[in-house]
Amino acid sequence: ITLSARATPLAHGIHELEFRVEDTGIGISRKDRKKLFNAFSQVEDALNRSYQGTGLGLVICRELVRLMRGNIMLNSAPNVGSAFTVTLKTNQLSQKFSLAPNSDWEGKKVVIFDPVPNTRRASARMLSCLGADVYAVESVDYLKRLDITIDYLLATLPVSKLSNRDALLAELVQIQASKRILWYSGPEPFSQYPSLRDHFISQLRMPMTVTKLDSIVHQRERSNRNPMQDKLDSLPKARILAVDDMDMNLKLLHTWLDNSPITLTTSMSGQDAVNRSQSNEYDLILMDVQMPGMDGLQASRGIRQSPLNMGTPIIAVTAHAFKEEQERLLSSGMDDYLPKPIELATLIDLIRRWCQNIEPVKMALPTLDWQLALKRSNHNSSASEELLGDFLKLLPSTIRSIKAEWESRNYEALKSEIHRLHGACCYTGVPRLQELTRELETALKLGQHFLVAEHMPALISEAEIVCAEGHQYLESHSGSAF
Repeated sequence: ITLSARATPLAHGIHELEFRVEDTGIGISRKDRKKLFNAFSQVEDALNRSYQGTGLGLVICRELVRLMRGNIMLNSAPNVGSAFTVTLKTNQLSQKFSLAPNSDWEGKKVVIFDPVPNTRRASARMLSCLGADVYAVESVDYLKRLDITIDYLLATLPVSKLSNRDALLAELVQIQASKRILWYSGPEPFSQYPSLRDHFISQLRMPMTVTKLDSIVHQRERSNRNPMQDKLDSLPKARILAVDDMDMNLKLLHTWLDNSPITLTTSMSGQDAVNRSQSNEYDLILMDVQMPGMDGLQASRGIRQSPLNMGTPIIAVTAHAFKEEQERLLSSGMDDYLPKPIELATLIDLIRRWCQNIEPVKMALPTLDWQLALKRSNHNSSASEELLGDFLKLLPSTIRSIKAEWESRNYEALKSEIHRLHGACCYTGVPRLQELTRELETALKLGQHFLVAEHMPALISEAEIVCAEGHQYLESHSGSAF
């Protein structure tokens, strides 16, 4: 299946967007195509039994496209495949992310290594528009023959080449470049091979975007901190029992989790795990399936009979990842399974999935909190109203300045504006806006510009809500306490 997209600029700031989805499936005959866009209809009953579905998908697609004043078309041939094309016309609302020469990239020699032709061409075109001197490379052999001084090596590791990842990395770390950056899909390379941090300044998940490229240029010198440690630090304070007859496996878990909020208890036998479960309550149990004496399934049944852990999730840890084995473990009472050898990233995801409700969820902060505003003014309602009014006068111009500095990527000036707004928020009752400015100021201090890009829309939206609700409140409550 192939998904492609292209844009064609038209007059008066209009752009025509075309999205095309192609497959090499069974195809559809000309006489059957008209049935596809009818509700609860498929081509024939045999296909319905084979591929299931309600026959509503294309009806919904057609209605969505119609609401956007677009067109959807189908081309297909039996036993060849199908191609659906959606065409939309849109207005260009902003020049913020337009591709134009940028001083950060102009004249820089950038080598793009990407074995996938479509993404390689798209990445090369993007950087060429930014002014870089681009060399797009498909093979490592050609890359090694390049006789140039490389400013940036952008090395792509697509998930489609996962089986060849080790060999590619062994070659890429030997390529001389001022800065090397890994672009990837699939598993995180730094998680699999922490030593890569000594060779690459950053890893970024595909696709390549202008904002991500911007984060490369402006990122600060990275620390020697393990990139997985932040994920470990964010884990909940869960109590985990790990059961395995191999001491080295338990030592590895201690190495990973001892410097995290997790409280890890380990056991080397099924019977010992059952005994511990009689007197200790756990939030999650990692159970090795194959153990001498009492195996993992028998131990799990014994744990289920203990009052403290009869409802505790038990995860089967097994070297057998076959579907039949997984289904057998789940049907025997296990709640999930974790394949061996255990990967840290997979373990972290599993702990988050099963322990996400251990700690109370923080309540959403309100836009306006009048009691907080009164507290800030020592319960002087007239002073609180005056402070809120002054803040509302300041806010629109401040947001305009923040937008301007962000669009020009003037990070120092942006940090100053955010800091000033954060300070102003502290004098009145706008807790959500205050929290957003705090998060943005922290991200700017750490040089995390990609995170700034994610939070900036929320800040601007919240500022608009504060203005609306603040003026409405002052008009309806002026001169009186809440």
